Formats: sequence, structure tokens, C-alpha cells
Amino acid sequence: QGQELALGTVRVHLPPGWRMRTTEPATEGKSARLELVAQEGPDRRIIVTQAPLGAGVGYDAVVAELARLIAAGGRDSKFGALEPGVEFGGRSTIAYRESPDVYSHVMWHVMVEHDSQVSVGCQSLVGDWEFLAGECEQLIRTMVIVP
Repeated sequence: QGQELALGTVRVHLPPGWRMRTTEPATEGKSARLELVAQEGPDRRIIVTQAPLGAGVGYDAVVAELARLIAAGGRDSKFGALEPGVEFGGRSTIAYRESPDVYSHVMWHVMVEHDSQVSVGCQSLVGDWEFLAGECEQLIRTMVIVP
């Protein structure tokens, strides 16, 4: 287990060979954000965001909102299909892929736990997912979301 990092109510372990690039606290209308980068090898990064959910907002509401946001991109959307109920890192996640440019993609896994929405985005160069999948899964597996 690497160094433990805190982001709001979320605790993650820094994967070996990684460092924290930035951390941003939550502000009005913006989630808390943590960015981790690999120190060697292919370009890779892991982004963790955490946002409290309003009273009565649960898993189904988060799925509906993510689906709405993805659909709003239309045919030119940089987001792939939303997949609720994807098991990853021992957790049930809402998964989708983002393609921010032609060179990379981000596999997002969203968890809804303890009145929080926690999103983990694992970004790699196109075709290099295998260099990141294990570290991404391990980060999610060892993540603690404090009530």
C-alpha cells in the first residue's frame, strides 16, 4: 500500500511509482479533485473527484443525470455509452468512456456511497489501457469512502 491521500470523505492509496500532481478542494458548484500521474512509462493519470449528494439523491438519480449529460453531447459527444452496474475493483460502478482527444481515453467509474458521488477517471493513451487497468482497479478496491 502506498501513501494514503485524502479528498473530502474519500481516502485513496497512491499506487507505487505514482505521485500526486494536483489537489483541489470543493468549491461552490465544483467537486473536490485529486490528480495522480505515473512517474515512468507511458503517459497515464488517475483523476478522483468527490461531491456530496443532496438529500434523497441516490444511485438511480446519478445514473439519470450522467445519461442526460452524455446525451446532451449529441452525435459529436466525446463520451461513450453509460453502463450502470459494472463491477470494477470489487465495487458496483457506473462506467463510461471519455475520449478527450484522438490520442487518449479515460475510463470513468462512478460510485454512489454514503451520500457522495465519487468518480475515478483512469486516462491512458489509446491502446495502452493494459498499462493502467490494474493500478486503476487496485485504487478503487482499496479506496475508503467515509460516511
